Amino acid sequence: MFVKLAVPGSLTNTPDTPTLRLMDKLSPESIAAGLGTRWLARPDRIYYYERTGSTNDEARRLALAGAPEGTLVIAEEQTAGRGRLGRRWLAPAGEALLFSILFLPPLAAHEAYPLTMVASLACLHAVEAETGLHPTLKWPNDLLLKGKKLAGMLSELGQVDDRLYCIIGIGLNVNVDFAAAPELRTQATSLRLSLSHPVPRLPLLQAILRRIEAGYDALRAGHSPYPAWVTHLGTLGQAVRVTTSEGSFAGVATSADPDGALYITLPDGSMRRILTGDVQGLRPFVETQGNS
Repeated sequence: MFVKLAVPGSLTNTPDTPTLRLMDKLSPESIAAGLGTRWLARPDRIYYYERTGSTNDEARRLALAGAPEGTLVIAEEQTAGRGRLGRRWLAPAGEALLFSILFLPPLAAHEAYPLTMVASLACLHAVEAETGLHPTLKWPNDLLLKGKKLAGMLSELGQVDDRLYCIIGIGLNVNVDFAAAPELRTQATSLRLSLSHPVPRLPLLQAILRRIEAGYDALRAGHSPYPAWVTHLGTLGQAVRVTTSEGSFAGVATSADPDGALYITLPDGSMRRILTGDVQGLRPFVETQGNS
């Protein structure tokens, strides 16, 4: 049972950080208990670490060793966690959800992006159900809350025995207060900061896992996550600056397709299709045309 830590709306008399971490500690047993999934994160497929370099790296090692689909790697702390484009993902021990899931999809590598859609939607809907907050999706794989980063995902592909494997790593700021890095508060947020009280991680994790399993089963049955994903894609309609391996340019994010590509309308009216890149919001497009 999770012990309530504070009265909603106030952090007054909240336990100190070490006590909070102890009260909200995860374990393979607690994760599996009552989860109710059929193949994802079953008791024999949960690898729990107090501390590890990267859950994605560990999931890759397990994949190459023949681990089954639905293997979950979860850690209280990562020492070498990373996001897209090689960026580091930092979170104090016990204050975030840091986990990776191994998939063995019957897909080609260029067809794998819908797995990221499934995971993104699972996180978004689980946060809504567990907290009442309403995040949006930022292309290609972030969750934002009031314009600040709440969660990030990193998808990595490989081959094992001539079969594609996909690892999706998720970092979700649950009770992070950014006390050690206050400058990040301008860019990132957490559920605790948004609600002004701590949030139990276990029911949130279980809600995410159940939704990922359901979404992946639907995908394998031929149901695309694209219609729901694009509905929650807050990047659309925004003036953005896109950075790719070919350079940087400004435009308006106008649409996205079922493969996950983003379409940018440039100042001259032409359109570019972006499969990989970094997207940052700008001021309204009419103000940026002269400075792009």
